Amino acid sequence: MTSIEQAIVAHLNADDAVNATVHHRFRVPSKGFSLPYVTYFRISNVPEIEQAGDAGLSQSRFQVECWGDGPADAEGLFEAVTASLDIQNGFLGAGSAIVAVDRMRLENARDDWEDPSDGTQGGTARVTADFMVWHRT
Repeated sequence: MTSIEQAIVAHLNADDAVNATVHHRFRVPSKGFSLPYVTYFRISNVPEIEQAGDAGLSQSRFQVECWGDGPADAEGLFEAVTASLDIQNGFLGAGSAIVAVDRMRLENARDDWEDPSDGTQGGTARVTADFMVWHRT
């Protein structure tokens, strides 16, 4: 069975507008990728329960961070990711990694800046976005 995480990555990997920028650089948070790239992780997962037991539906919150060389790069990547993930209903994913989604929507977004740790000039911009997903399990 495909996890919602696998479906999100497969969906973004299949999106030409997103990959024109990041070239399949999606990962859980860590250092080591060249810019731009996307990191993601699940913040929470709440399964729906009925009297008879598991309803087969979960509500998950994901944080997606769009990293770039500057604010314009991070914002452009954020716009492409949001256009790809902010969906009403249907299927999320690609190939064999597909999950039925009742709704996925952007909850909020914020800008951030990280100064380089070695004191050199420059820095890294990011847009952090929270997406709420109601998906079949």
